[in-house]
Order: sequence, then structure tokens, then C-alpha cells
Amino acid sequence: MKKYLYILALLLCLVLMKTANAAESNDTLPSGLNYLDIEQSIDTYVSANEETTAAVSVAVFSKDKVLFEKAYGFVDIENQLHNDENAVFEWGSCTKLLVWTSIMQLMEQGKIDLDEDIRTYLPYNFFKKLHFNTPITMLNLMNHNAGWQEILTDLFLDDKSDIKELEDALRYIEPEQVNEPGKVTAYSNWGTALAGLIVERVSGEAFDDYVHTHIFKPLDMKHTAISSDLSDNEWVLNKRLQEKCYNTDNKSLGTSLYYLSLYPAGMATGTISDFVKFASAFTLKNENSNPLFRNPDTLNEMLSPSSYFADGETARNSHGFWNDEYSVSVLWHNGGTIGSSSWFAFDPISGTGVVIMTNQSHESIYNCGILSKVFGQYNYKITANNIDISGMYLASRTCYTGFAKLYSLLTMMQVVPDKENSYIVPGASQTIKSIGERTYLIDMGGLKQFLLVQTTNDQGKKVLQMHSTDYIEINGYGIIAKLVLMGLFVISAIYSIILLIINLIRLFRKKRKTDRKKRIYSNHRIILNLSVILSMFVFVYVSFNLASNAALYSKLQWSLVLNAICGIVPITYMFNLIVHFKKLDCSNKTKVGLIINGIAGLIMTLNVLVWDAYKFW
Repeated sequence: MKKYLYILALLLCLVLMKTANAAESNDTLPSGLNYLDIEQSIDTYVSANEETTAAVSVAVFSKDKVLFEKAYGFVDIENQLHNDENAVFEWGSCTKLLVWTSIMQLMEQGKIDLDEDIRTYLPYNFFKKLHFNTPITMLNLMNHNAGWQEILTDLFLDDKSDIKELEDALRYIEPEQVNEPGKVTAYSNWGTALAGLIVERVSGEAFDDYVHTHIFKPLDMKHTAISSDLSDNEWVLNKRLQEKCYNTDNKSLGTSLYYLSLYPAGMATGTISDFVKFASAFTLKNENSNPLFRNPDTLNEMLSPSSYFADGETARNSHGFWNDEYSVSVLWHNGGTIGSSSWFAFDPISGTGVVIMTNQSHESIYNCGILSKVFGQYNYKITANNIDISGMYLASRTCYTGFAKLYSLLTMMQVVPDKENSYIVPGASQTIKSIGERTYLIDMGGLKQFLLVQTTNDQGKKVLQMHSTDYIEINGYGIIAKLVLMGLFVISAIYSIILLIINLIRLFRKKRKTDRKKRIYSNHRIILNLSVILSMFVFVYVSFNLASNAALYSKLQWSLVLNAICGIVPITYMFNLIVHFKKLDCSNKTKVGLIINGIAGLIMTLNVLVWDAYKFW
């Protein structure tokens, strides 16, 4: 009898094992893709796009189980150096998640209050450019709505000697506060690095040391560096120096290794396996044991919404993570450096996540395309909407004041009606479709994101809210006026060059005989022409430096001083001309020429004032 019972038990075990295996083989991603088909699906996708692929590494996981991890392409195409599990990639702005994790750890210990004025944790009188009395909280930093404008200098450094201590770097390039805290969302690298400084001051450890001790070590992340020059992990630094970066056309960008003095905002570099260890820790929601937090409630709070879109219901940010909708609700963060791109997204309900890392700048084929394979497509219907969102908008993440103000011209977006209940953005592969009351979906060539319309802000202007940036309605005629002003400046500079050449020829002709007064007229015009030409040179010089990605304020400051001086010259010239005009002993033709010269100079001065190109402080 016992023999038969053993046989029956054995058969029952075999049936249960078979059933379990069958159940496991039927496990699917939120998109509906079977676990067993992940590799084939991504292999096929990569194969279809291999002509524009340099290197891409992809990992799909479910909680602490890695379902798929694979490296494709080359980290050095010219030398045929294959991408593999030991390749390192830059996290870019995904590094910010290390900051927010650190903040939540310190909050868990009672050392940081997310609603406290952050000046509590900073040196006395730290801020010099605040313009609102409303306190800035840690939640403002996490939600990127503390009110700061964009910074364009001293972010990427190509010389290690230019690296400053974190506090010094933050003080050196403090941006202007242009919006009241909590009112406008504008993604801020500076604000995140400031949170990193708060971690230092509260914990008593350098930020990179803190991350190694409290994040990398508990997660066994031995192949990731984070310091401003990657010196905290020699293995990672050596690997990074062996690799190259590319643009989306596979044109080499060289090693493209830059240093970040604001390193908490985007310097982390490491293997995809290490990144997955960090990423999967966020999927252990409601687990009794988490390597990052002592209390499960801390992670639950971190993954809960901390800001909402204008409707007050749709989550926008969750303590540093952005929120989005596919077939499931997803939390995510992406990153981009001068030569690399990354993306991390996960579904906190099922615990399914994906990490994508490439050595290409502005990469979107994988960072956008693979997400839908994991999380599926958002199911929406185009619906009627009574709000007309057509118009010209300016991104909140821009320079409203200061010498980089000209950059704002590159951050404008025009929205034009297309088909019924849809719009297009000229010059960009973007379509905006109405999917509900004040709710739109923006399709950016494969990546679909929510876009909500806030009917008006405090000034009565329409606002389009994307995840990390608000687009605020502006007067299109005002932009046209500024462009016309800049065009007149170019004409004035060309006119001044021609006139300078003519005047110099006349001045130095050996046979020329002129009286003293006429020589004075010529000298004044030459000085004015030189001022206009030098000012245009400064505008071009500053613009090229800002476009280089490695602009240093110290290398621009002298040119701004020069521009301020140039801007004064036409004013003194016109004042002198007006005072002595009736006494001028010259022909009417000469007088007209002197007046035109002055007008050309004043056009230059007006541009210097309008574009804040004189602010060298």
C-alpha cells in the first residue's frame, strides 16, 4: 500500500512541476509579450535598425529577477570593439535618481523633512539670486518647480582642472529664480545638484562617498562610478576611456568624456548589470526587505505622486520619477549626455521594468521603441476639445535673463491646427491629439506622452504641461520684433564693416588733406563702427561657446565686459552729435552719414540691452 502511495505522490509532484513550468512559460510582460519571446522580439527590432545602431544594451526584469539582458553593436565601431556585459555607459540624468534615493533615505532617518525650507540645511545666505519670498522645499527640488531658469555654462568640463567642489560650483553658476516655487515646472540640473549638496551637509559625507556606502555597496554595484572625474572607480574609468560615442548617424564623437562639477545631476557611469541592480530595488514595493530602505513605507512614499498635472488628478512626478501611461501606469527617468543616452522605466504594480543604455547622443529608436514592447501601447480615443491650443509657446526650461537669453529663441514651440482635434509642431516630428477635456497626447515620432493644457496661468496665458517642462504662451509679434531687431543688427554690422574699411582708406591715404574737424568726425565714426563690429563678434563668440556644450563662464566674462563698453559708445556718440549738430561744419551729406552711423550704433546698443548681453556678473 505504501508503495502505491509513493508512486501516487511522485506522479502528483510531476504534475505539479509540469503545471508550474507551464505557468512560468506563460508569464507575460504588461505588453502581452511572453517572457520566452522577449529575446526574439528585441533581436528582430535591433536587426531592423542595425544601420543606425552603434551600441545598445537592454535589460528586462521582474522585481529582482532578470528576464533578459543582452548587448548589441560596438562600443568602438572603427576598431570593431564589441559591446558586451563589461561595457560601461553613462547614466546621464538617471543619476538624479541616486540623489532622490539618498534624500528619501535621510528622510527615513528623520534627518530631512521634505516640506522644510531647504535653507535650513544650507550655509547662511547661500542664495544670491532668489526673487520670491516663498520657501523652496525638497519637494520643489524633486518636482523641478523651484523656479530657476536654465544654466548653460560650466556643466560639461573638458579639463579636470576646471572641476570645483560641489558647493563652490553651485555658488559660481547660481541661476536666477524667475518663477515662484511651485508655480512652474522647469527641469533643473542645478536644483538636483543642490539636493546633492544637502545630502553632503546632512550626512557629513561627500556625495559620492555617501552613494558608494549607502547605495552601491548594499546593492553590490562594483562596476559603477559617480564622482566628477570617475576617479572613485578606476576600472570604470579605464573602460570608459576605451570606448567611443556616436551621433544617431553613427558619426564618431570620440571618447566624448567630459567631467561634471555638478556631478550629482548626471555623472554616474557603469555596466548595465549594475544599473539593473539599482533599478530592480524600486520594484520591491511592499516587500519586508529592501536593500535601499529600512521601512517599506519609505519606498511606497517615494513611488507615490508628489505633483500633478493641471487637472489635479493625473500624476506628473513621484519624488523624482516621471509618470506616464502605456497599457499600464509607468514610472520612469531618462538620461542624455553629449555622447550617450539611457532610459529606465518600470511598472510598480507588476514589478516589471526595463533599462536601456546606448553610446549615442539623442538616441530615440531604442529608448522609445522598446518601451512599448515591454509596457504595451496606451489605449486612447481622439475626442473633441473646446480649448484651442494653437499659438507660440516658450519652454520654461530656458534662459529668461542674462547673457544666454538669446538661447530662448531655440526653446520656442509653435502649435498649428492640423486635422480635426489635432495639431502639429512645424519643424518637428510631433503631433498633438485631443484625447479628453484639457488632455492631449503628444506623439514625438514613436514616444507618446501625456500633454495637459492648463487653460491660463496667473497672467492669463495658456500653458501646455509636459512632464518636465511647461510651455507658456508668448506673443508671436513680440518674437517677430526681436528677430527683426537682430536682423537689423546684422545689417548694421555689415554696414559698419564696409564703412570702417572706407574710412580707414580715407584716413590713411597719403595725399589726403583734411582739416582737424573732419579728422575728428572720421575718428568718431571709426570708433563707433569698431564698437558695432566688436559687439557682433561678441554675440557670435558667446553663441558658439554656448553651442559647444563645454562653455565656461570664465572664458565668456571678458567678452561680456567688452560688449557692455561697446553698448555705451553709441550713446556717447549720439549725445555728442546732438549737442554739436548745429555747429557742425560739414555738408548735409556728411551730416546724414553721421546720423545713419549713430542709428546703426543704437541698434547695436538696443540688442545688447534686449538680450542682456552686457551682464558680466
